[in-house]
Amino acid sequence: MGNAGALLQAALNTTAFLFCVSFIAYVLLILVPFLRRKPALPGDHHGFSWHFIIPCLDEEEVIAATVRQLIRTFPTAQLWCVDDASSDATPQVLARMARRYRRLHVVARHLPDARRGKGAALNAGWKALRASLPAGADTDNLIVGIVDADGRLDPQCLAMIAGPSFFGNADVGAVQIKVRIAAGHEVTGEHHHRRWFARLLVRLQDMEFACVIAAMQTLRRQVGTVGMGGNGQFTRLSVLETIAFEHGTHWHGALLEDFELGLHVLLAGSRTEYCHDTSVTQEGLSSARQLIRQRSRWAQGSMPMLPVSDADRSFAERFGLRRHRDRLFPVPPVDPVAR
Repeated sequence: MGNAGALLQAALNTTAFLFCVSFIAYVLLILVPFLRRKPALPGDHHGFSWHFIIPCLDEEEVIAATVRQLIRTFPTAQLWCVDDASSDATPQVLARMARRYRRLHVVARHLPDARRGKGAALNAGWKALRASLPAGADTDNLIVGIVDADGRLDPQCLAMIAGPSFFGNADVGAVQIKVRIAAGHEVTGEHHHRRWFARLLVRLQDMEFACVIAAMQTLRRQVGTVGMGGNGQFTRLSVLETIAFEHGTHWHGALLEDFELGLHVLLAGSRTEYCHDTSVTQEGLSSARQLIRQRSRWAQGSMPMLPVSDADRSFAERFGLRRHRDRLFPVPPVDPVAR
């Protein structure tokens, strides 16, 4: 009995040691490339056409400031605000601003077709954008950016992602920029005894996005698997067209529509890139309940397997995962009744 207990203790100690070593190795693996990265070179953003799609659902408190910032900072960009059947004054705010700014286009969605997820709203924005283009438009040099209704883009954003490491390289189909987190109106409006916790929570989220997630994305650059993050993601329209041709739409209703799009960009044969030298700022979550709900959504959205075609299954082979292809991309069972 004593020998069994000693063996069990030794096994537990060995397991704990291996976990510690693995964690330290992982930290070093993401930290070293992050600390050794070199600043990216900017490019000429005037060689591209820029379109921003902004999904809106009950955003009356923030959307006006976002539109004004984008209009004033990026004088050549077109804005597409998709109102997803908001129940507040968002439609009125957008209608009033559209009369003032010719580069602002409002796409109104109505129930029961509205409120079917962010991906559906983005698809509606793409359809309106595509319908506005003349025949023969240069879709390779037309870049579609996704900006949240509370997003604030760095004024140097377009110049940085037009650089030779990003859209200046014809192989790059999509770019995700760094995300920063700032305190929003909810934090400033908190009672004094809760404000300190809300600010701490926002500061920790900013550190997570600007440091931990940024380091992970830097490592992913080395292996060609940069993930899209929703806010601050930019994609060539030609790549979106390829995805739509192969799959019907760009966004297919996944809970994590940004992660889904990034996978489809890779499956389309394009590279995804991460730019740490420019950023988009968004409001942080000010309560533990909101944060837990967000992270639960992320975990839930990462679990389902994408229903991909036989051509997509070669994705695993391209990354040296041939043996595990069937597990990563299982063939959906055939329903004899449906046939």
